[in-house]
Amino acid sequence: RAGPPGSHSPAYDSLFTNSSQRTMQLSDFPFPFKTSGPFPRHDEILRYYEAYAEYFDLNRHVRWNTEVFDVRKADGAKLWTVRARDCATGRELPPVMADS
Repeated sequence: RAGPPGSHSPAYDSLFTNSSQRTMQLSDFPFPFKTSGPFPRHDEILRYYEAYAEYFDLNRHVRWNTEVFDVRKADGAKLWTVRARDCATGRELPPVMADS
């Protein structure tokens, strides 16, 4: 994804994927709409992933305009320390501990 929900795809308008819809769709989420053909256009793939993120409520876990610059596994734990910075301000954000 190039940006927050509602932004456009950076691909050119006539771009089609070289993988079929059947190959590209995720096993737990079939395409919820009819595509233009067996090889979906870039905007259809974008729409599919947006629908997937919405269906599984994934967007609440995403922080847009953020650069992750360091990820390290904590010693002897199943946790990862994720360090990031805000792209607009350059300010480093508090580290996040993520479960693997």
